[in-house]
Amino acid sequence: MTELPEDQIKIITASVPNLQTLQKSIPLSAQVIEYRLTPDTLLIWLIDRQRVIARQVAISSPALEQIGQDFLQSLGGTDLPAFKARVAHNRQSVYHENRQIGRRLYQLLWEPIAEAIEPNRRLFIIPDGILHRLPFSALVTPDERFFEEQYVWVKAPSLAILAENSSPQASWGQLQPPRFLMVADNLPSLSTQTALLSHFFVNPSFLVKEAATYESLQESLRQGANIVYFSVHAVSDERHPMNSYIELYSNEGTNGHAQKTKVYARELLQLSFAETWLAVLNACETANGKIARGEGVLNLVRIFALGKVPVVIASLWQNDDRFSAQITGDFFKGIVNSQDHAQALHQAKLLAIQKLRRDYQFAFPYFWAVFEVYQNKWNIQPQ
Repeated sequence: MTELPEDQIKIITASVPNLQTLQKSIPLSAQVIEYRLTPDTLLIWLIDRQRVIARQVAISSPALEQIGQDFLQSLGGTDLPAFKARVAHNRQSVYHENRQIGRRLYQLLWEPIAEAIEPNRRLFIIPDGILHRLPFSALVTPDERFFEEQYVWVKAPSLAILAENSSPQASWGQLQPPRFLMVADNLPSLSTQTALLSHFFVNPSFLVKEAATYESLQESLRQGANIVYFSVHAVSDERHPMNSYIELYSNEGTNGHAQKTKVYARELLQLSFAETWLAVLNACETANGKIARGEGVLNLVRIFALGKVPVVIASLWQNDDRFSAQITGDFFKGIVNSQDHAQALHQAKLLAIQKLRRDYQFAFPYFWAVFEVYQNKWNIQPQ
């Protein structure tokens, strides 16, 4: 493995506004890793209750952007038809190319602060620029493991938002049983998913196929739903984020038949998620959106966060229905067994990696690294 040149990483002294105040809000069980891209450097801070460590990596923003785009292309996160064609031609070559870029990104993004990461701490990663779109899960460590095989982590919007939304520590097991709502289109995995979720949850609610209308979703949320799971089609509009949408049904179809309709981000903002502490978006590219300097990504995740949902799980690219259903099924199994959201998704991804290696030899990140946890408060307090 090629090491970074010594003069490419520098220890720097840097200040963060109101840092001491923000530090006091960080739980002892957490560490924050924050990135900032400048025209000619990458700045990395590691912040916890006791200390601040800052690093400066000598790489330009355009250069890092290009490496990130190459990484996404190599794992199928962009131009999916071309990725499938390359895999059909030589899957070993595609897999090793992806891992090579994953090693390089680990060197740039994680190696400068890796020694300061403490085992058993929850990692809150605050990205910037292209890093919002990168699956940290698929970075490759010096011992040739995936990042996901070594760390439990979440993405967060900012240290200030985490501090502002802080609440007392809580356990997922405080509310038993959670009120579960699934909103689903007629996808190939639908019957398998509903059977599995009926086994996991007590009296789950299902709005599926033509019953999945905006009005029925609105009414179900009024009745109270702690976990809302969307297994639907979605489209992200990077130029105009409020035009991003999910597909539900409308009762205003011809001849009294329900028909597909687009529910835009601005309409989702009208819904009340007052009792929801977890939203899972098993829908294509729901984590993608317009990257705004100082604002993060304007996407469907942000819409749910504005609706006061503290944890959102979303997808970075066009996901595979079969594997996504497997991962979300294992995730919900972990939730009902009192794992928290980050640990439950971590374990579900590890199971997917093991299955891919066993059945297909290569654990392509396209299938398992698509989902990420987005958390906007330190500790999650179920209603």
